[in-house]
Amino acid sequence: MNPSRAQNPLFPLTRPLRRGLALLRARVRALLMLLGSARTVSTLVAGFALLFVLDYYLRVPTVVRGVLLAGLVAGLGYTILRHLVHPLGDSLSDGDLAEHVEAAFPELEDRLASSISFGSRTLDPHNEDSPALMQVVIEETVHVARDLPFGSVARSRKVVPSMVLAAVALVGAVIGVQQEPGLFRIFVARDLLLRDAAWPRRTTLSVEVQGKELVPGSPLRVTRGRDVTIDVTADGSIPDEVEFQFWELQRGRDRAERFDLNPSPEQRGRFSLSLPVRTSLAFTVAGGDDDRREIYMLEALTPPAVLGVTMLCQYPPYLGRDAETLEGGDQRLPTGTKVQLRIRVNMDLKRASLVLGSEQPARLERIEDQADVYGHELEVREDLRYSVRLEGVHGERNDPAVDTFFLRAVRDQAPVLRIHTPSARVDRTSRGVLLVRFEAHDDYRITDTELIYKIGDQESRTLKLGAARRDGAHLAQAQPAQADRVWGLAVLDFSLLQQADGRPLARGTDFEYRLRVTDSAGKVTETPARGVNLVAEKEIVRGVEGHQQTLFDRVDRARRKSQEAEALLRSLNDAFAEDGGGALLWARRARSAEGRVGQDMQRIASRVSDILNDYTFNRLDDPSAADQMLPFYERHLLDADGGPVPFRDTLYRDLWSAVQERAIRVGGSPHKLLQMAALSHYLAGDVAPVVYQALDQLTLGPQPAEARRLLEIAVDKHKELADGLRTLTRLLREWRTYEGVVQTFKLILEIQSDVRDELLDLDQGD
Repeated sequence: MNPSRAQNPLFPLTRPLRRGLALLRARVRALLMLLGSARTVSTLVAGFALLFVLDYYLRVPTVVRGVLLAGLVAGLGYTILRHLVHPLGDSLSDGDLAEHVEAAFPELEDRLASSISFGSRTLDPHNEDSPALMQVVIEETVHVARDLPFGSVARSRKVVPSMVLAAVALVGAVIGVQQEPGLFRIFVARDLLLRDAAWPRRTTLSVEVQGKELVPGSPLRVTRGRDVTIDVTADGSIPDEVEFQFWELQRGRDRAERFDLNPSPEQRGRFSLSLPVRTSLAFTVAGGDDDRREIYMLEALTPPAVLGVTMLCQYPPYLGRDAETLEGGDQRLPTGTKVQLRIRVNMDLKRASLVLGSEQPARLERIEDQADVYGHELEVREDLRYSVRLEGVHGERNDPAVDTFFLRAVRDQAPVLRIHTPSARVDRTSRGVLLVRFEAHDDYRITDTELIYKIGDQESRTLKLGAARRDGAHLAQAQPAQADRVWGLAVLDFSLLQQADGRPLARGTDFEYRLRVTDSAGKVTETPARGVNLVAEKEIVRGVEGHQQTLFDRVDRARRKSQEAEALLRSLNDAFAEDGGGALLWARRARSAEGRVGQDMQRIASRVSDILNDYTFNRLDDPSAADQMLPFYERHLLDADGGPVPFRDTLYRDLWSAVQERAIRVGGSPHKLLQMAALSHYLAGDVAPVVYQALDQLTLGPQPAEARRLLEIAVDKHKELADGLRTLTRLLREWRTYEGVVQTFKLILEIQSDVRDELLDLDQGD
């Protein structure tokens, strides 16, 4: 005890007050201890948490971790010094506490501090304050303070939140440690002991190819030439992108290519890439904190493939066709054909199957004596799409879309029959000839061809192709014949055909004909019946006479146009000598004129052909000439160089040449007409086009030397054309003169016949 206090008689009176202040001092120190401890714990937990987060997410290196740990220790020391050492080191004197109590309890009226001061000081006789007065003040203060709670002055409003925060932080830390003790141990090792312990990865990448998980270092076999889908799945923390690097194993990693894969919008955490496989590949993936870059490999295997398809075809009996071997998977086969498929492949297979349309796959069996050939049998009943599925011994597969084929089932169709000439009903005399040129074809085989004709009320008569000549009818076929195509010629000689009573055909007799063909399946096609008008010779002659003047007019018009074209050619020759530009204009004019001449020549040739046919097929003027020409008609239409002859743009153009080559020399109209026909067709088909083509090339503006050559060709051919037209004019005059003589002679013969008949009638009458 302080001696001065012991000598002060007032000190004992202040004991109740000092006891209350001592209790207050203990409470304040306890609260400061709690507050400092709470703040120290909070700082420690927060520092550890911050250090953990920084290191876990940023993978901080050791040096930085050491700096962070030193900063944490410094911060913790500052907190202890600031909130524990300094507050607890304060003496908290009675006077200081009394001031706080007086501030909390105004009714003390500053007497508490005075009372404590009175009891602590040494009595001084010279002090103006009397001991009695100080005693009174102390007693009054003790009396007032008796009921006052001095301890409530030390309030805990800052302590409680701090303690709650510290408790929450501490409990959270304890729970975290209990939940992840492994992470806590790594944290202690890395951030407190500064060791090189490794954090677990937040992101783990796994790779699948075509639904199969890849194992690093273990190659996955895939089919060469196909696109494979590589799926990278990210577990844990999903990165924004995944780095994909790949390289061909043959070329090495230094030739690697890099892609950044974006996440799939449909599935979070999935990164996909479609990659064509042309050779064996290796690749790595990296994303987030998964940077292991383990090497995955794809081994490219040559896929199985179909090298060829052979079909052993057994046709249905109605076709009459022998068995046949066809190459190729796409075929057109008759309905009912039985097929043995032979499929050649490029390697040994684990299995092979055939998918027929929508049916279940059928197993392909290996042909015993051929290791790379597989077979299957089927019957063609309808259109069928089939695909071959192959699987190699290592699981490689072919592409069924590539090895897909189509069998078209061809149903037997009725044969097609067409009559080329005559195209309509024709006029013939009773001694004329009808030539019917026809063509028939079938998808498989034609077995029968027949000519059916009817005279008046008689029953129809049938003549088969190739049969012996009957009466005045003959049906011949081009040789050699094709099974699915027939060219033929029906010859009807009306002079040899008879009516029912044995009389020859006469003017007005009804006559009709039709053709019929049958195929190997028994299907029949028949043309509509066509008629022939049997007319008198005078009617044919009148028709010919009606064409004569038209023919004369056309020849005269062609000669005038030819003279116009000749004048243009002379002008063209002068124009080329003077001005090349003007020559082109004259060339266009000359070309136009020559074109009109050429068209007229075609019309003349066609008209002469019509008149010649009227003469020949109706045996006008000279029956002997017609009789000699008919075999040549038939021969030319059916047989030339051992095969069928396609008919030319003009039906009998080559025939006239054949007649002339055989030197048939007969007088009269047929001979003149043959000459005119041959000449007009030559001019229309050979000469006129050459002139026109030369002028056509001239209009393109060739080089002068080439233009001169073309002009010479045009002039030369035009001269030949002009000479031919003059010859045609002469032949026309000779023909007209001959016709006049013939008509006069016929008239005399008719008059003589009439006079003879009248004389005979008179003799019989007498």
